[in-house]
Amino acid sequence: MRCRPAATSDIITLSSLIEYQFGIDISKELSRLNDIYICFGTTNRMRRVLIKGELLASIRAGDYHLIPYKHLAKILHARIPYPRFRLVLVGEMVRDIVGQNTIFARHVAACDYSCSAGDEVLVVDENDNLLGVAVLKLSCETIISALRGPAAVPRFWCVE
Repeated sequence: MRCRPAATSDIITLSSLIEYQFGIDISKELSRLNDIYICFGTTNRMRRVLIKGELLASIRAGDYHLIPYKHLAKILHARIPYPRFRLVLVGEMVRDIVGQNTIFARHVAACDYSCSAGDEVLVVDENDNLLGVAVLKLSCETIISALRGPAAVPRFWCVE
């Protein structure tokens, strides 16, 4: 995998992907970040975005969707208003859920109804503190109505 410093066109492409997927324009935040590197696969398509050697985001090869990691998740959490792209966990269960490999439907207090299965969501507690990023296994309507089964699979946790 080849990596090189991000050009202006790469920042514009990355901003467009984020705007398409999450509906917000963070091009100003991205242009302010220093040491952004873009890694390309063998097909010369963007695969990874690094900032100061740390992974900012991955780009899925199949559908070119962005998978945010810790730094980008914090930026998205600050910029996206509360109910959007959130999976809210039940308050008293947060300590037990963090660090696990599955978030079950009975532990979900609320969810953004515009999200469907396969979407990347920000996992938060009831006070909107960022806990991590997860991939939904079910639509939010199904998660809220279900009492059993896996709701999401965490990609990573921001807290210990």
